[in-house]
Amino acid sequence: MVDGSLLEKHSLLGVRFSRLKEANFKVKLDNIDTFSLDIDSRALSNRKFNKSAIKESYFFEKLEEIGKLVFKDKIVAPKYSGFKDKSPIERSHNVFLSDLHFGSDLDGRECPHPYGIIEEARSLAIVTLETAEFKEQYRENTILNLTFGGDIIQGHLRQDERDGAPITEQICRSIYLLSQCVSFLSSRFRKINVRCVGGNHDRTPRHTDRATLQKWDNYSTVISFGVKMACQSLTNVNFEIPLRPYITYDSFDKKFFMTHGDTVFSVGYPGNNINTKNLEQQVNRINASLKDTEEYSLFVVGHVHFPSLLHLPNSCIVITNGCLLPPDPYSVSLGGLENVRGQFIWESVKGHAVGDSRFIRVDQNMTKDKSLDKIIMPFNGF
Repeated sequence: MVDGSLLEKHSLLGVRFSRLKEANFKVKLDNIDTFSLDIDSRALSNRKFNKSAIKESYFFEKLEEIGKLVFKDKIVAPKYSGFKDKSPIERSHNVFLSDLHFGSDLDGRECPHPYGIIEEARSLAIVTLETAEFKEQYRENTILNLTFGGDIIQGHLRQDERDGAPITEQICRSIYLLSQCVSFLSSRFRKINVRCVGGNHDRTPRHTDRATLQKWDNYSTVISFGVKMACQSLTNVNFEIPLRPYITYDSFDKKFFMTHGDTVFSVGYPGNNINTKNLEQQVNRINASLKDTEEYSLFVVGHVHFPSLLHLPNSCIVITNGCLLPPDPYSVSLGGLENVRGQFIWESVKGHAVGDSRFIRVDQNMTKDKSLDKIIMPFNGF
């Protein structure tokens, strides 16, 4: 109950209170502008309206606070030498890390090849080491563009809670492995730009199907942010985590467009058929909205688990990346008992979006090499 004597101590509220008493509280809702008799309903409506924005803002604020505490001094900046800051940048090396599917935990008794804590770490170590050794003779004049291209984790895409490790463990394993990757490469390149975009396996239960709104609200964003916090002591590493479902950046006089490939830019199923006409139409549609000087020369996607490098008739290049994952139960159910595993790396120089390129191959025999644990240590628990 509201004490009327307390209200009357304030002139404005006292007058309003006395008038309401004289009228025996016979007031109509449509004459009240500043008060609502249904306070609970209004509050509920406001909470629903602001819930999404508040949740997102609070989440990242808390994640940053926790990240600074958890990852502080965990990654020690490696010492590197031989780089002259004043030497001109003449080359960029570009790596698209996609379809890593960490946390899949494929059982070799069920699938053609195992892919667990050891295999996923050594697979990434192979890619990391070959990236570090790619055209080392030009390293003084080279920067690295490293893109996390989606499907970092296996996720629970098919709503099967038994598909791989628990989500929390998948996320932690990914942060642990990718942080080591970035740290190792930071000792081999004078500057690294890390960018990220989410994939369909990275999506949260919010998106039960293809994410067409706020696709960034996925586990890949959380992982990338975790890696960023873990590597905050690496002064030569810059992170970019956009809200768009695609990434763009310049490499000298060429412009790149990258996305996971489940939305925005679709290449179909190159393992069955490569429809170059359709790809050219998609490229032309995107570039048609831009000035000639701002058109993209290179388009890169993952998602399809099939490596290819295509030169289209319109002079644009399309790269479809491979994967680190061997055939999983879903692939086996479709008759896919083998695949091509690996990741693309390519060099860019002025006038050429793609110069020398290499598909870094990974197979089950290579992941038996224990020396790779010195590059990327397998996840050893919480």
